Amino acid sequence: MDCPHVGGMVKIASPPSRLDGDPNTWKCEGCDKDVYTSLCLCLTCGKLNCGRYDKGHAEEHFKKSSSEVTCAHCICMNVLDTSVHCYICNTFIYTDTHSHHVERLRRKLLKLKTTEEENSKENIGVCCKRKIAVTHNEPVKKPRSNQLCPLRRAGLKNLGNTCFMNSVLQCLNNLIFSSFIQSLPDIQVVKAMRLTRSKKSSDCIGDELLTDKLKKVLSEMDVKGKRTTVHTQELLSTVWRVVPRFCGYQQQDAHEFMRYLLDRIRGELQTYEIGKQNGVSSSSRNIVDDVFGGLLQSKVKCLNCCSLSNKFDPMLDISVDIPFNDDDTCDLKDCLRHFTENELLSENDQYYCEKCKSKQPSTKKLSIRRLPNVLCIHLKRFRVNANQRLKISKHVSFPLQELDMSELGLEEDTRATRSQQCGGTVYDLAGLIVHHGKSVSGGHYTAYVVEDDHWLHCNDAQVTCSDEETVKKSQAYVLFYSKTKIGSK
Repeated sequence: MDCPHVGGMVKIASPPSRLDGDPNTWKCEGCDKDVYTSLCLCLTCGKLNCGRYDKGHAEEHFKKSSSEVTCAHCICMNVLDTSVHCYICNTFIYTDTHSHHVERLRRKLLKLKTTEEENSKENIGVCCKRKIAVTHNEPVKKPRSNQLCPLRRAGLKNLGNTCFMNSVLQCLNNLIFSSFIQSLPDIQVVKAMRLTRSKKSSDCIGDELLTDKLKKVLSEMDVKGKRTTVHTQELLSTVWRVVPRFCGYQQQDAHEFMRYLLDRIRGELQTYEIGKQNGVSSSSRNIVDDVFGGLLQSKVKCLNCCSLSNKFDPMLDISVDIPFNDDDTCDLKDCLRHFTENELLSENDQYYCEKCKSKQPSTKKLSIRRLPNVLCIHLKRFRVNANQRLKISKHVSFPLQELDMSELGLEEDTRATRSQQCGGTVYDLAGLIVHHGKSVSGGHYTAYVVEDDHWLHCNDAQVTCSDEETVKKSQAYVLFYSKTKIGSK
Protein backbone atom coordinates (compact mmCIF):
# COMPACT_ATOMS: atom_id res chain seq x y z
CA MET A 1 0.00 0.00 0.00
CA ASP A 2 1.17 3.56 -0.78
CA CYS A 3 1.49 5.60 2.40
CA PRO A 4 1.23 9.42 2.39
CA HIS A 5 3.17 9.70 5.65
CA VAL A 6 6.51 8.30 4.51
CA GLY A 7 7.91 11.50 3.01
CA GLY A 8 7.64 13.54 6.17
CA MET A 9 8.10 10.91 8.88
CA VAL A 10 11.02 8.70 7.71
CA LYS A 11 14.24 10.32 8.91
CA ILE A 12 16.78 7.49 9.33
CA ALA A 13 18.48 5.27 6.75
CA SER A 14 20.74 3.21 9.03
CA PRO A 15 20.45 1.60 12.48
CA PRO A 16 21.43 3.85 15.42
CA SER A 17 25.04 3.41 16.51
CA ARG A 18 23.94 2.02 19.89
CA LEU A 19 22.50 -1.02 18.09
CA ASP A 20 25.13 -3.42 16.79
CA GLY A 21 25.47 -7.12 16.03
CA ASP A 22 22.73 -9.39 14.72
CA PRO A 23 19.30 -7.68 14.82
CA ASN A 24 17.84 -11.03 15.92
CA THR A 25 19.60 -10.58 19.28
CA TRP A 26 18.44 -7.00 19.87
CA LYS A 27 16.13 -6.18 22.76
CA CYS A 28 13.16 -3.90 23.18
CA GLU A 29 14.17 -0.70 24.99
CA GLY A 30 11.05 -0.97 27.12
CA CYS A 31 11.26 -4.61 28.25
CA ASP A 32 13.52 -7.66 28.28
CA LYS A 33 11.88 -10.73 26.76
CA ASP A 34 13.59 -13.87 25.43
CA VAL A 35 11.54 -14.10 22.23
CA TYR A 36 9.85 -11.34 20.27
CA THR A 37 7.13 -11.65 17.65
CA SER A 38 8.36 -8.35 16.21
CA LEU A 39 10.92 -5.66 17.07
CA CYS A 40 9.98 -2.29 15.63
CA LEU A 41 12.50 0.43 14.82
CA CYS A 42 10.90 3.86 14.71
CA LEU A 43 11.93 5.43 11.39
CA THR A 44 11.61 8.93 12.83
CA CYS A 45 13.83 8.70 15.92
CA GLY A 46 15.41 5.22 15.84
CA LYS A 47 13.87 3.99 19.09
CA LEU A 48 13.55 0.17 19.24
CA ASN A 49 10.41 -1.31 20.82
CA CYS A 50 8.46 -4.57 20.77
CA GLY A 51 5.36 -5.00 18.59
CA ARG A 52 1.71 -5.03 19.52
CA TYR A 53 1.63 -8.82 19.92
CA ASP A 54 4.42 -8.74 22.50
CA LYS A 55 3.99 -5.90 25.01
CA GLY A 56 3.08 -3.19 22.51
CA HIS A 57 5.81 -0.69 23.41
CA ALA A 58 6.19 0.42 19.77
CA GLU A 59 2.54 1.42 19.57
CA GLU A 60 2.79 3.16 22.96
CA HIS A 61 5.77 5.13 21.61
CA PHE A 62 3.71 6.21 18.58
CA LYS A 63 0.67 7.24 20.65
CA LYS A 64 2.78 9.19 23.13
CA SER A 65 4.71 10.99 20.38
CA SER A 66 1.72 11.67 18.13
CA SER A 67 -0.02 13.50 20.98
CA GLU A 68 2.85 15.97 20.95
CA VAL A 69 3.44 16.31 17.18
CA THR A 70 0.75 15.31 14.66
CA CYS A 71 1.58 12.09 12.74
CA ALA A 72 5.07 11.87 14.25
CA HIS A 73 6.74 8.48 14.76
CA CYS A 74 3.96 6.61 12.96
CA ILE A 75 6.19 4.46 10.72
CA CYS A 76 8.37 1.62 11.93
CA MET A 77 10.34 -1.27 10.46
CA ASN A 78 10.30 -4.75 11.97
CA VAL A 79 14.02 -5.52 12.17
CA LEU A 80 13.28 -9.27 12.25
CA ASP A 81 11.80 -9.43 8.74
CA THR A 82 12.30 -5.79 7.49
CA SER A 83 8.58 -5.24 6.84
CA VAL A 84 7.36 -1.64 7.27
CA HIS A 85 4.15 -0.65 9.04
CA CYS A 86 2.30 2.64 9.41
CA TYR A 87 0.21 3.04 12.56
CA ILE A 88 -1.97 5.74 11.02
CA CYS A 89 -2.75 3.72 7.87
CA ASN A 90 -2.85 0.62 10.13
CA THR A 91 -1.31 -1.62 7.47
CA PHE A 92 1.99 -2.74 5.95
CA ILE A 93 3.35 -0.30 3.39
CA TYR A 94 5.76 -0.40 0.45
CA THR A 95 6.33 3.33 -0.14
CA ASP A 96 9.85 4.77 0.11
CA THR A 97 11.29 8.30 0.30
CA HIS A 98 12.88 10.01 -2.70
CA SER A 99 16.27 9.32 -1.09
CA HIS A 100 15.39 5.63 -0.56
CA HIS A 101 15.75 5.74 3.23
CA VAL A 102 13.70 2.55 3.71
CA GLU A 103 15.61 0.45 1.18
CA ARG A 104 19.00 1.65 2.48
CA LEU A 105 18.01 0.74 6.05
CA ARG A 106 16.70 -2.65 4.91
CA ARG A 107 19.98 -3.48 3.15
CA LYS A 108 22.06 -2.51 6.19
CA LEU A 109 19.94 -4.70 8.48
CA LEU A 110 20.25 -7.66 6.11
CA LYS A 111 23.99 -7.08 5.91
CA LEU A 112 24.24 -7.18 9.72
CA LYS A 113 22.34 -10.48 9.76
CA THR A 114 24.55 -11.98 7.04
CA THR A 115 27.75 -10.93 8.82
CA GLU A 116 26.62 -12.42 12.13
CA GLU A 117 25.49 -15.61 10.40
CA GLU A 118 28.91 -16.05 8.79
CA ASN A 119 30.57 -15.49 12.16
CA SER A 120 28.20 -18.07 13.65
CA LYS A 121 29.30 -20.60 11.02
CA GLU A 122 32.95 -20.03 11.95
CA ASN A 123 32.14 -20.43 15.65
CA ILE A 124 30.21 -23.62 14.97
CA GLY A 125 33.24 -24.99 13.09
CA VAL A 126 35.55 -24.15 16.00
CA CYS A 127 33.15 -25.77 18.45
CA CYS A 128 33.07 -28.92 16.34
CA LYS A 129 36.88 -29.12 16.40
CA ARG A 130 36.90 -28.71 20.17
CA LYS A 131 34.01 -31.10 20.75
CA ILE A 132 36.29 -34.03 21.49
CA ALA A 133 37.69 -32.21 24.52
CA VAL A 134 34.29 -31.62 26.14
CA THR A 135 33.55 -33.82 29.14
CA HIS A 136 30.18 -34.94 30.44
CA ASN A 137 30.67 -32.82 33.56
CA GLU A 138 30.87 -29.56 31.66
CA PRO A 139 27.59 -27.64 31.49
CA VAL A 140 26.12 -27.11 28.07
CA LYS A 141 25.11 -23.52 27.40
CA LYS A 142 21.56 -23.30 26.09
CA PRO A 143 21.30 -21.11 22.96
CA ARG A 144 19.09 -18.07 23.13
CA SER A 145 15.77 -18.91 21.53
CA ASN A 146 15.77 -15.64 19.56
CA GLN A 147 18.99 -16.57 17.74
CA LEU A 148 19.07 -17.72 14.15
CA CYS A 149 19.24 -21.50 14.19
CA PRO A 150 22.17 -23.27 12.47
CA LEU A 151 19.53 -25.39 10.69
CA ARG A 152 18.50 -24.00 7.31
CA ARG A 153 14.81 -23.29 6.80
CA ALA A 154 13.19 -20.74 4.53
CA GLY A 155 11.09 -17.92 5.91
CA LEU A 156 8.08 -16.42 4.13
CA LYS A 157 7.73 -12.75 3.28
CA ASN A 158 4.75 -11.02 4.90
CA LEU A 159 2.95 -9.33 2.02
CA GLY A 160 0.58 -7.42 4.30
CA ASN A 161 -1.24 -9.35 7.03
CA THR A 162 -0.45 -12.66 5.29
CA CYS A 163 0.86 -14.30 8.47
CA PHE A 164 -2.24 -16.53 8.47
CA MET A 165 -1.11 -18.04 5.15
CA ASN A 166 2.58 -18.18 6.10
CA SER A 167 1.91 -20.17 9.28
CA VAL A 168 -0.21 -22.72 7.38
CA LEU A 169 2.45 -23.13 4.68
CA GLN A 170 5.22 -23.70 7.24
CA CYS A 171 3.23 -26.50 8.88
CA LEU A 172 2.22 -28.10 5.57
CA ASN A 173 5.86 -27.99 4.46
CA ASN A 174 6.80 -30.02 7.54
CA LEU A 175 4.45 -32.89 6.65
CA ILE A 176 4.64 -35.77 4.17
CA PHE A 177 2.00 -33.81 2.25
CA SER A 178 4.73 -31.43 1.00
CA SER A 179 6.85 -34.11 -0.65
CA PHE A 180 3.71 -35.58 -2.26
CA ILE A 181 2.72 -32.21 -3.73
CA GLN A 182 6.24 -31.58 -5.01
CA SER A 183 6.24 -34.97 -6.79
CA LEU A 184 3.17 -34.07 -8.86
CA PRO A 185 3.38 -33.14 -12.54
CA ASP A 186 2.39 -29.61 -13.53
CA ILE A 187 -1.39 -29.63 -13.66
CA GLN A 188 -1.40 -26.88 -16.27
CA VAL A 189 0.45 -29.27 -18.63
CA VAL A 190 -1.92 -32.15 -17.82
CA LYS A 191 -4.87 -29.84 -18.42
CA ALA A 192 -3.53 -28.72 -21.82
CA MET A 193 -2.90 -32.32 -22.92
CA ARG A 194 -6.39 -33.33 -21.83
CA LEU A 195 -8.04 -30.46 -23.69
CA THR A 196 -5.97 -31.25 -26.82
CA ARG A 197 -7.15 -34.87 -26.80
CA SER A 198 -10.80 -34.09 -26.11
CA LYS A 199 -10.91 -30.88 -28.23
CA LYS A 200 -13.39 -29.51 -25.76
CA SER A 201 -13.31 -28.25 -22.20
CA SER A 202 -14.76 -30.34 -19.43
CA ASP A 203 -13.15 -28.08 -16.86
CA CYS A 204 -15.36 -27.47 -13.83
CA ILE A 205 -12.58 -26.06 -11.68
CA GLY A 206 -11.83 -22.87 -13.66
CA ASP A 207 -8.68 -21.53 -15.28
CA GLU A 208 -6.79 -20.83 -12.05
CA LEU A 209 -4.79 -23.78 -10.69
CA LEU A 210 -3.80 -23.41 -7.05
CA THR A 211 -1.90 -26.71 -6.89
CA ASP A 212 0.84 -25.57 -9.27
CA LYS A 213 1.39 -22.35 -7.28
CA LEU A 214 1.49 -24.27 -3.99
CA LYS A 215 3.94 -26.77 -5.48
CA LYS A 216 6.24 -23.91 -6.54
CA VAL A 217 6.22 -22.31 -3.07
CA LEU A 218 6.83 -25.61 -1.23
CA SER A 219 9.69 -26.43 -3.61
CA GLU A 220 11.32 -23.04 -2.97
CA MET A 221 10.90 -23.51 0.79
CA ASP A 222 12.49 -26.95 0.64
CA VAL A 223 15.98 -25.81 -0.39
CA LYS A 224 18.28 -27.68 1.98
CA GLY A 225 21.40 -26.06 3.40
CA LYS A 226 20.31 -22.52 2.53
CA ARG A 227 18.38 -19.97 4.53
CA THR A 228 16.29 -17.72 2.33
CA THR A 229 13.06 -15.75 2.25
CA VAL A 230 10.38 -17.01 -0.13
CA HIS A 231 7.91 -14.59 -1.73
CA THR A 232 4.39 -15.95 -2.12
CA GLN A 233 2.83 -13.25 -4.30
CA GLU A 234 1.83 -15.64 -7.11
CA LEU A 235 0.15 -18.02 -4.67
CA LEU A 236 -1.61 -15.17 -2.86
CA SER A 237 -2.88 -13.65 -6.12
CA THR A 238 -4.25 -17.02 -7.19
CA VAL A 239 -5.93 -17.47 -3.81
CA TRP A 240 -7.60 -14.09 -4.24
CA ARG A 241 -9.00 -15.16 -7.62
CA VAL A 242 -10.24 -18.62 -6.65
CA VAL A 243 -11.44 -17.72 -3.14
CA PRO A 244 -12.55 -14.05 -3.25
CA ARG A 245 -13.33 -13.99 0.48
CA PHE A 246 -9.56 -13.92 1.16
CA CYS A 247 -8.99 -10.98 -1.20
CA GLY A 248 -7.32 -7.94 0.36
CA TYR A 249 -4.84 -7.36 3.13
CA GLN A 250 -7.09 -7.73 6.16
CA GLN A 251 -6.30 -10.43 8.71
CA GLN A 252 -7.87 -13.83 8.03
CA ASP A 253 -8.45 -17.01 10.02
CA ALA A 254 -5.58 -19.47 9.50
CA HIS A 255 -7.77 -22.55 10.00
CA GLU A 256 -10.38 -21.37 7.52
CA PHE A 257 -7.65 -20.66 4.99
CA MET A 258 -6.17 -24.14 5.47
CA ARG A 259 -9.55 -25.81 4.87
CA TYR A 260 -10.25 -23.75 1.74
CA LEU A 261 -6.74 -24.53 0.46
CA LEU A 262 -7.01 -28.28 1.02
CA ASP A 263 -10.54 -28.44 -0.44
CA ARG A 264 -9.39 -26.59 -3.55
CA ILE A 265 -6.29 -28.78 -4.00
CA ARG A 266 -8.42 -31.90 -3.61
CA GLY A 267 -10.90 -30.60 -6.21
CA GLU A 268 -8.16 -29.90 -8.74
CA LEU A 269 -6.54 -33.31 -8.25
CA GLN A 270 -9.88 -35.07 -8.62
CA THR A 271 -10.81 -33.06 -11.73
CA TYR A 272 -7.62 -33.99 -13.56
CA GLU A 273 -7.25 -37.44 -11.94
CA ILE A 274 -3.76 -36.63 -10.69
CA GLY A 275 -2.06 -38.38 -7.78
CA LYS A 276 -2.82 -42.05 -7.96
CA GLN A 277 -1.04 -42.57 -11.27
CA ASN A 278 2.20 -41.33 -9.69
CA GLY A 279 2.15 -43.95 -6.97
CA VAL A 280 1.29 -41.32 -4.39
CA SER A 281 -2.37 -42.04 -3.85
CA SER A 282 -4.25 -45.30 -3.51
CA SER A 283 -7.39 -46.47 -5.37
CA SER A 284 -9.68 -43.54 -6.19
CA ARG A 285 -8.42 -41.36 -3.33
CA ASN A 286 -6.04 -38.44 -3.78
CA ILE A 287 -3.15 -36.94 -1.84
CA VAL A 288 -5.26 -34.72 0.40
CA ASP A 289 -7.46 -37.64 1.46
CA ASP A 290 -4.52 -40.02 1.90
CA VAL A 291 -2.71 -37.60 4.21
CA PHE A 292 -5.51 -35.85 6.12
CA GLY A 293 -8.54 -38.01 5.41
CA GLY A 294 -10.26 -39.92 8.19
CA LEU A 295 -13.79 -41.09 8.93
CA LEU A 296 -16.16 -39.76 11.59
CA GLN A 297 -19.01 -41.82 12.97
CA SER A 298 -22.11 -40.08 14.32
CA LYS A 299 -24.35 -42.25 16.49
CA VAL A 300 -27.80 -40.86 17.37
CA LYS A 301 -29.97 -42.56 19.98
CA CYS A 302 -33.70 -41.95 20.30
CA LEU A 303 -34.54 -41.51 23.98
CA ASN A 304 -38.12 -42.64 23.39
CA CYS A 305 -37.60 -46.03 21.72
CA CYS A 306 -33.80 -46.41 22.21
CA SER A 307 -33.24 -47.08 18.49
CA LEU A 308 -29.83 -46.18 17.04
CA SER A 309 -28.89 -44.44 13.81
CA ASN A 310 -25.31 -44.46 12.48
CA LYS A 311 -23.91 -41.99 9.97
CA PHE A 312 -20.38 -41.87 8.54
CA ASP A 313 -18.74 -38.67 7.25
CA PRO A 314 -15.27 -38.06 5.81
CA MET A 315 -13.04 -35.66 7.75
CA LEU A 316 -9.89 -33.66 7.05
CA ASP A 317 -9.59 -32.32 10.60
CA ILE A 318 -11.51 -32.14 13.85
CA SER A 319 -12.59 -28.96 15.62
CA VAL A 320 -12.77 -29.32 19.39
CA ASP A 321 -14.21 -26.99 22.02
CA ILE A 322 -12.12 -25.59 24.84
CA PRO A 323 -13.92 -26.34 28.15
CA PHE A 324 -15.71 -23.27 29.45
CA ASN A 325 -14.93 -23.15 33.18
CA ASP A 326 -12.95 -21.17 35.74
CA ASP A 327 -9.73 -23.15 35.29
CA ASP A 328 -6.80 -21.28 33.74
CA THR A 329 -5.59 -24.34 31.86
CA CYS A 330 -6.89 -27.57 30.41
CA ASP A 331 -5.48 -30.57 28.57
CA LEU A 332 -5.87 -31.51 24.92
CA LYS A 333 -7.15 -34.90 25.99
CA ASP A 334 -9.96 -33.17 27.90
CA CYS A 335 -10.95 -31.37 24.69
CA LEU A 336 -10.89 -34.65 22.75
CA ARG A 337 -12.94 -36.46 25.39
CA HIS A 338 -15.49 -33.64 25.31
CA PHE A 339 -15.61 -34.01 21.51
CA THR A 340 -16.64 -37.68 21.86
CA GLU A 341 -19.05 -37.31 24.80
CA ASN A 342 -22.78 -37.95 24.50
CA GLU A 343 -24.55 -34.72 23.59
CA LEU A 344 -28.22 -34.10 24.34
CA LEU A 345 -29.68 -32.55 21.19
CA SER A 346 -31.58 -29.32 21.71
CA GLU A 347 -35.25 -28.93 20.92
CA ASN A 348 -34.42 -27.18 17.65
CA ASP A 349 -32.12 -30.03 16.58
CA GLN A 350 -34.31 -32.96 17.60
CA TYR A 351 -33.82 -36.16 15.65
CA TYR A 352 -36.60 -37.53 13.44
CA CYS A 353 -36.91 -41.15 14.54
CA GLU A 354 -37.95 -43.50 11.73
CA LYS A 355 -39.33 -45.95 14.25
CA CYS A 356 -41.39 -43.40 16.19
CA LYS A 357 -42.29 -41.50 12.99
CA SER A 358 -41.76 -38.17 14.72
CA LYS A 359 -39.10 -35.91 16.21
CA GLN A 360 -37.95 -37.20 19.56
CA PRO A 361 -35.52 -36.23 22.33
CA SER A 362 -32.21 -37.85 21.47
CA THR A 363 -28.49 -37.97 22.15
CA LYS A 364 -25.62 -37.77 19.71
CA LYS A 365 -22.14 -39.25 20.09
CA LEU A 366 -19.19 -38.67 17.75
CA SER A 367 -16.33 -41.12 17.37
CA ILE A 368 -13.46 -41.56 14.95
CA ARG A 369 -14.00 -44.65 12.87
CA ARG A 370 -10.80 -44.32 10.85
CA LEU A 371 -7.76 -42.29 11.89
CA PRO A 372 -5.87 -40.21 9.30
CA ASN A 373 -2.12 -40.34 8.72
CA VAL A 374 -1.93 -36.69 9.77
CA LEU A 375 -4.37 -35.71 12.50
CA CYS A 376 -5.17 -32.01 12.33
CA ILE A 377 -6.80 -30.69 15.53
CA HIS A 378 -8.39 -27.24 15.49
CA LEU A 379 -8.93 -25.67 18.92
CA LYS A 380 -12.05 -23.49 18.77
CA ARG A 381 -10.58 -20.37 20.35
CA PHE A 382 -13.12 -17.96 18.88
CA ARG A 383 -16.75 -17.73 19.92
CA VAL A 384 -19.46 -15.49 18.53
CA ASN A 385 -20.99 -13.16 21.09
CA ALA A 386 -23.29 -10.29 20.01
CA ASN A 387 -21.92 -10.45 16.44
CA GLN A 388 -18.34 -10.37 17.73
CA ARG A 389 -15.78 -13.17 17.65
CA LEU A 390 -14.20 -13.26 21.09
CA LYS A 391 -11.02 -15.18 21.78
CA ILE A 392 -10.65 -17.84 24.47
CA SER A 393 -7.11 -17.32 25.76
CA LYS A 394 -7.07 -20.33 28.10
CA HIS A 395 -3.87 -22.37 27.84
CA VAL A 396 -4.37 -25.87 26.44
CA SER A 397 -1.53 -28.26 27.27
CA PHE A 398 -0.67 -30.82 24.59
CA PRO A 399 1.86 -33.65 24.20
CA LEU A 400 4.81 -33.30 21.83
CA GLN A 401 5.14 -37.06 21.48
CA GLU A 402 3.00 -40.16 21.80
CA LEU A 403 -0.54 -38.85 21.61
CA ASP A 404 -2.40 -42.18 21.78
CA MET A 405 -5.80 -41.92 20.16
CA SER A 406 -6.80 -45.49 21.04
CA GLU A 407 -8.23 -44.16 24.31
CA LEU A 408 -9.92 -41.14 22.78
CA GLY A 409 -12.85 -41.57 20.49
CA LEU A 410 -12.25 -44.87 18.67
CA GLU A 411 -15.07 -47.34 18.73
CA GLU A 412 -14.25 -50.18 21.13
CA ASP A 413 -14.99 -52.89 18.59
CA THR A 414 -12.65 -51.34 16.01
CA ARG A 415 -9.59 -50.35 18.07
CA ALA A 416 -7.63 -53.52 17.41
CA THR A 417 -8.43 -53.70 13.69
CA ARG A 418 -7.79 -49.99 13.14
CA SER A 419 -4.40 -50.30 14.79
CA GLN A 420 -3.42 -53.03 12.33
CA GLN A 421 -4.99 -51.61 9.18
CA CYS A 422 -4.22 -47.92 9.53
CA GLY A 423 -0.67 -47.95 10.84
CA GLY A 424 -1.36 -47.54 14.55
CA THR A 425 -2.99 -44.96 16.79
CA VAL A 426 0.06 -43.11 18.20
CA TYR A 427 1.00 -39.63 16.95
CA ASP A 428 3.90 -37.20 17.36
CA LEU A 429 3.51 -33.45 16.96
CA ALA A 430 4.99 -32.19 13.67
CA GLY A 431 3.92 -28.55 13.90
CA LEU A 432 1.39 -26.10 15.27
CA ILE A 433 -0.09 -22.72 14.47
CA VAL A 434 -0.16 -20.15 17.27
CA HIS A 435 -2.45 -17.14 17.45
CA HIS A 436 -1.16 -14.00 19.21
CA GLY A 437 -3.50 -11.20 20.21
CA LYS A 438 -7.06 -10.87 21.45
CA SER A 439 -9.16 -11.12 18.28
CA VAL A 440 -9.08 -12.92 14.94
CA SER A 441 -9.33 -9.63 13.04
CA GLY A 442 -6.33 -8.02 14.73
CA GLY A 443 -4.03 -10.85 15.81
CA HIS A 444 -0.85 -12.37 14.45
CA TYR A 445 -0.05 -15.95 13.50
CA THR A 446 3.25 -17.80 13.84
CA ALA A 447 4.14 -21.47 13.58
CA TYR A 448 6.35 -23.95 15.42
CA VAL A 449 7.77 -26.92 13.50
CA VAL A 450 10.16 -29.69 14.51
CA GLU A 451 13.07 -30.51 12.23
CA ASP A 452 15.70 -33.14 13.08
CA ASP A 453 14.56 -33.06 16.73
CA HIS A 454 15.01 -29.26 16.85
CA TRP A 455 12.03 -26.95 17.34
CA LEU A 456 11.93 -23.86 15.15
CA HIS A 457 9.77 -20.76 15.47
CA CYS A 458 8.55 -19.48 12.08
CA ASN A 459 7.48 -15.85 12.26
CA ASP A 460 6.97 -14.84 8.63
CA ALA A 461 10.46 -14.26 7.17
CA GLN A 462 12.13 -14.90 10.52
CA VAL A 463 12.98 -18.49 11.53
CA THR A 464 14.62 -18.85 14.95
CA CYS A 465 15.61 -21.63 17.31
CA SER A 466 13.15 -22.63 20.00
CA ASP A 467 12.84 -25.41 22.57
CA GLU A 468 10.26 -27.84 23.89
CA GLU A 469 9.37 -25.77 26.95
CA THR A 470 8.62 -22.68 24.85
CA VAL A 471 6.48 -24.75 22.47
CA LYS A 472 4.52 -26.27 25.35
CA LYS A 473 3.74 -22.80 26.73
CA SER A 474 2.44 -21.47 23.42
CA GLN A 475 -1.21 -20.69 22.76
CA ALA A 476 -1.92 -23.39 20.19
CA TYR A 477 -4.65 -22.82 17.61
CA VAL A 478 -4.13 -25.67 15.11
CA LEU A 479 -2.07 -28.80 15.89
CA PHE A 480 -0.64 -31.17 13.27
CA TYR A 481 0.09 -34.69 14.56
CA SER A 482 1.76 -37.29 12.32
CA LYS A 483 1.44 -41.02 12.88
CA THR A 484 4.59 -42.62 14.21
CA LYS A 485 3.78 -45.49 11.84
CA ILE A 486 2.23 -44.46 8.52
CA GLY A 487 -0.24 -46.94 7.11
CA SER A 488 -2.41 -47.32 4.03
CA LYS A 489 -6.16 -47.05 4.17
